[in-house]
Amino acid sequence: MAAAAAVVTTTAFVAPVNATASATARTAAVADAAASNPVKGGNNRDDWRLRTAEFLGVSAVVPMNTTQTVSARCPSRTEVTGGGFVLSSSDLHVLTSQRSGNGWTVTVRNIGGSTLTSPTARAVVECAAIVRDNNNW
Repeated sequence: MAAAAAVVTTTAFVAPVNATASATARTAAVADAAASNPVKGGNNRDDWRLRTAEFLGVSAVVPMNTTQTVSARCPSRTEVTGGGFVLSSSDLHVLTSQRSGNGWTVTVRNIGGSTLTSPTARAVVECAAIVRDNNNW
């Protein structure tokens, strides 16, 4: 399955300037936990970032009166944080939308009635990874 280009956001482990002492301590604890991850290694919490991205699965046509399952997968070394779907017609009804392994799976049914002859469904998955500042995933 091909994935579309991802929208990537990066979050630094830094508490806001006006943060309370407990909020600052929680931010530091998260950063320390990321830096002490034995798989990633390293001890400088300023080098670690939480990166998230949305990936789209392949669009599939759902013929009238049929059910179709579509999915989207996270790249290796990332984790699923959520997901959803994109539907091209109100005739498509979502039966399930859920995490499946390291991705997101959606099952839809075309109940018909639309003038749209080829309605499509596509799964969307949100993925995250804790990476070094200069790391590409």
